[in-house]
Amino acid sequence: MIDLRIDGGTLYDGTGAPGRIASVGIDAGRVVAVGDVDDTARRTIDATGLAVAPGFVDIHTHYDAQVFWDPALTPSCFHGITTVFAGNCGFTLAPWSEEHGDYLLRLLARVEGIPVATLQQGVPWGSWHRTGEYLDAVDQRSALNIGFLVGHSALRRAVRRIAGRVRVDVIYRRVDDDFLDPLVFRPDSMLGVPGLIAAFAAGNVAM
Repeated sequence: MIDLRIDGGTLYDGTGAPGRIASVGIDAGRVVAVGDVDDTARRTIDATGLAVAPGFVDIHTHYDAQVFWDPALTPSCFHGITTVFAGNCGFTLAPWSEEHGDYLLRLLARVEGIPVATLQQGVPWGSWHRTGEYLDAVDQRSALNIGFLVGHSALRRAVRRIAGRVRVDVIYRRVDDDFLDPLVFRPDSMLGVPGLIAAFAAGNVAM
């Protein structure tokens, strides 16, 4: 016996193949059968006339603050989205410091149209400084899978005020030691006001 069977829906499996009527069997949170599913199930959903598809991935969201008061991440959860990425456009809540916290709050309020009072009351400011500590604070809150980029606005502000161009190797050691252990910059890169671009990878690969 499996946990769930979805019957009668038009299955779009993500491969680009045409939709087809098929059943989907799910057990212990995993898809275990697709097509003709003979297993009995503890729960059965009749999806006749509906589309059945893998969850969608939204790579551009700004749920960095909203995740604290809306763990369902509405409205994404209503649209078949199961994975989101936040921290886009250079706006993140970490790294954070008391000195620059109000700047980050008001920056997010301005660009995202979130009332200042909502951010002040809805986000546990001061619960983190490093990005890893912010991720710990968010962990297990979201109903969806969620990943984060590290916004250049917060990163620049945490390292120093930047009024022009600086060499990355000037700030590399401080960033690595104080804020972002897994983040690595190429020392021969140059930064301008438009921001920092970095890639995360298992081997600490940087752009």
